[in-house]
Amino acid sequence: MFIVNSTRIDKETLSANVTYTLRDGTRIDIDVPLFAPQSLDEVLDGLGNREDSEQRTYDAVTTNMAIKAQMETEAIAKTFERVDGKVTVKKG
Repeated sequence: MFIVNSTRIDKETLSANVTYTLRDGTRIDIDVPLFAPQSLDEVLDGLGNREDSEQRTYDAVTTNMAIKAQMETEAIAKTFERVDGKVTVKKG
């Protein structure tokens, strides 16, 4: 879901200041530049595509943070080796 707050023009670029509401309710405000759009439908499609991109980025950051926390407790300062195709902590 998104709300267009304002628009501006800089030569052939139309920029929209947009508030996106992500799936978990997080709201982010972003300026979205659209180079030489030909119609309102094209602008709205571009804004919708940006929403999808922002959601994927947000999801990736959340996942990366969880993996980083797990690595810090389970993997830092340990030596790993591959045994029979599986990576394990080297013993001894």
